[in-house]
Amino acid sequence: MSTTLTFTDPDADAAAITSMSRDELTETGPDLLRESRKHEARAVLAAAALADRVYRERLAGQSEVEVWGSVIEHADKLARAEVSLQFTISRSKAGSWIALADLLKELPLIRTAYLNGELSTNRASIMARAAQRGEDID
Repeated sequence: MSTTLTFTDPDADAAAITSMSRDELTETGPDLLRESRKHEARAVLAAAALADRVYRERLAGQSEVEVWGSVIEHADKLARAEVSLQFTISRSKAGSWIALADLLKELPLIRTAYLNGELSTNRASIMARAAQRGEDID
């Protein structure tokens, strides 16, 4: 990439992109997309880690007798709400991210491809759910 982007000055970056040649754009575009996917994959894992901590904190100190249905459901909702608040995403998206991270724990090849930026979050979710069901993911 011969034109350097600052990632700190939006106007300068927009001007730099506008002035790029076709070859520079076809080189830069996919690189930028891959990097953004890497960042999002890590955000998904961070969101799931936060949810796990909130969930465990909510249940900490309670006996096994006290931890049942509605208590677990409340802890789960609290975890999703905290992720939603801290990451400024919807609760639905927070739940999807948490579910994806949980699936990826058992699917190291998909997890690696996702973390390397080879898959979008949507594609990683589709592949992980299909792999969980034992389906062909093509």
